[in-house]
This record gives sequence, structure tokens and C-alpha cells, in this order.
Amino acid sequence: FSIGQVLQAFSKIIDPETNLPILWGWQLKKFDLDEAVMSGVPTDVRDIKANMRIQRIIALARIFRLCVNFDSSLVFGAKGRYSKSENKVYINDGNHGTITLVLHNVLTPPVGFTLKETPWQDANQFIACGGDVLPLTVYDLHKCRVSRAKAMKIASHVVKKEDQPAFDLDELLSAEGFKLVPEAKKDPGPKESNQTANFQAHFKNYCGDELENSILFTKALKTVSWAWPGSPLDHAPVWGLIEFYRCQNIKLINDSNYIDAVATVLREKWGSAKAVWPEVQKQRNSQYPKGSKNKGFTIWKDHRFTNTGNNGLMIAAAIHALLVNREAWVQSQPGRNKGYDLKLSPIVSAHGQTFEMDMPYTSAKCSTNFTVFVSTIEKPTATRSNAVNLFIDDDEEDDINSIIEDFENA
Repeated sequence: FSIGQVLQAFSKIIDPETNLPILWGWQLKKFDLDEAVMSGVPTDVRDIKANMRIQRIIALARIFRLCVNFDSSLVFGAKGRYSKSENKVYINDGNHGTITLVLHNVLTPPVGFTLKETPWQDANQFIACGGDVLPLTVYDLHKCRVSRAKAMKIASHVVKKEDQPAFDLDELLSAEGFKLVPEAKKDPGPKESNQTANFQAHFKNYCGDELENSILFTKALKTVSWAWPGSPLDHAPVWGLIEFYRCQNIKLINDSNYIDAVATVLREKWGSAKAVWPEVQKQRNSQYPKGSKNKGFTIWKDHRFTNTGNNGLMIAAAIHALLVNREAWVQSQPGRNKGYDLKLSPIVSAHGQTFEMDMPYTSAKCSTNFTVFVSTIEKPTATRSNAVNLFIDDDEEDDINSIIEDFENA
């Protein structure tokens, strides 16, 4: 019944490019018994059942991936129980794999089963195999994908498509001496990071998981490497630097002296990569306080400056302000001093929105917070369109308009 449902569903899912069923013309690989894992008892498909009150619903996408990525050496067989009263074998783990085998014309898929018949055995096995299993962490999966890709390249095989992003990210990090470590390692060593998921997200968002699009990502990593060679790697300054370099003239940032200057200023301000985000966050919260539910929210609550998804742009804005403040401090000292004199462009999002935030310059030589920051962005105001649409009389409307006017003036 389940196999019939899957076949019927695949026949109705039409490829928009060919107007044919998605598996039309696909040549399935043969099941090679010599490659398969020796496990389970070959069981006639007519004698196999599944307790769907226990099982997951059938995931067509999962079966599709198994079909187009079929590998005989990864057939481990299902797990289940034998029902003496029905003379049937119930499978409680490996349901999707078994359906995939039958689609490959394997009519006696392997099943390892127990003869123990208890009312809860189906649920017992399903939970043991699917619920009680220690799940892979993001780092575990990344590490295995990188390992498989490297082994396949050594053997002159084509790297699996699903492994390529992990392999490329590892190449980028390794080029600067960085290394990802398990999330459970709370105190990473020099150039180590336990933030695998963050780096995967940045690689996908800014590079499209493609190595050829990694110019800005590479420059950000290089800057962090030069700034704090003995520090654990943190994703926050990398994120901010990608956004910062995205806004700068490509000819300027191709000069290694430009990157070295940025790295030097960052090192003068912060003792480690991990020190960047806490201070940026503190400065942002001070400059653009959102307020709270108990004390009331401010006009910055839903502003782009305080949106979590824009943290990278705010870090970039802080780096921009820091460079400007450092230059102004150098020029303020006795004598005709000139710092790095970097030509800086403002921080603007891909949608054309400007981001700015102060970040006073401090260093071993400048112990006081030095800043020349002047905001160029108008403070947002509360308007009638922001107010809750209520049924009110004329007197109440005058009161509300008066409150809004006082709020705008404040």
C-alpha cells in the first residue's frame, strides 16, 4: 500500500521544465548485493507491514533523495518485529529505505527483527531507533562531510554535491590557519571556533556556498587573522568585516596595506576577536535603546539598527566609526600627524539603507574614549500611522494626538 502511494505521488509530481513526472526517464542504479552490509533476513515484500500509527508519515523528498543518490554499500536493512499471529514482519526503522529498495526491484529487502511480541514493541523500537539516538551536532555533520570530500578527492572521485559547501568552507578557514571545533568545547584555543553554524550561515548568505564568491569573506578572515593571531576565532567581527568591505572600493581593499591598517586599528581597540561583539552590542543598546515591555518601548524598538538580522551591518558601522575616530585622534595630537588616512565609504545595506553607530577610539596610547561621531540620520518619530487603530471619540483623539506630539518633540 505504501509503495503504491509513493509511485502514485511521484507520477503526479510534474517537473516544470519537462512537463513530465519527476522520475521520468531516470535510470535507477542496480542493487549490488556484494556491496551491501551483511545484516537482516531477506523478507518477501508481501510479508512486510508498517504500523503507521507509530511511523513517521511518508516523506517523498526523503525517498527521492535516496533514489537519485542510491548506494548499495549504505543499505543496512530495516529493524522490526515478527508477528506470529499474522505471520508478518512489522518494520519500525528503515521504512523509507525499504520503500526505496523495492523501487529498485529488491523484492526481498533485509530486515532484522525480534520475536518478542508485546503491545508496545513497535513504539519501543521506533523510539529507540529514532528518538533515543544521539543527534548529530552541526559540527559533527560538517566534520564528516569535509572528511568524506577529502577522501573522495584523494581517490580521484567527484566530491558529492552536498559535501562541497563544507569542503569549501574548510578550505577558506584553513587558508588562514583557522579551525572549527565541537560546540561542546567552551574555551576554543588560538584560531579555533565552536561556531560552525554561524560560519556556515555567512558562507551561504555572502558566497552562495560558492568558493568563487568568497573574496569579501576571505578578506574578512585575513583581517581577523592579522588582528588577533593568538585569539580564538569569533564570527561577529568576520560578519561585520564582510559588510564593511562590501561597502568599500574594491580597488582599495585589494591593497594588503589597507587590510593591515584595518587589522591594526581593531587590535589597538580590542584584545581579542571575542571582545568585539559585546562592546558593539553595549554601544548600540546605549545609543539606540529599545526599552522594555514593563517600562515601555522606545522609537528604536522596530528600527533597522536594533534588528537582530542587521547585526553584521551594525558591526560594520562600528568598525567604520572606529576608523574615523582613530584618524581624528591621531590628527588631534601635537604636530602634523596623519594616520592611515583610509578612504571610507558609508555603510549601506544591499537595499540602500544607511547604517551608522558610534564606536569611540581607545588604545594603550589613548585611554579616554575619543570620538568625533555626529549622526547624519534623522531620529525616527512616532506618527499616527504607528498608533493602534481604535474606535475613539473626538476628545480621545485630541488626547492621543497631544501625546504623539509630545513624543515627537521629545
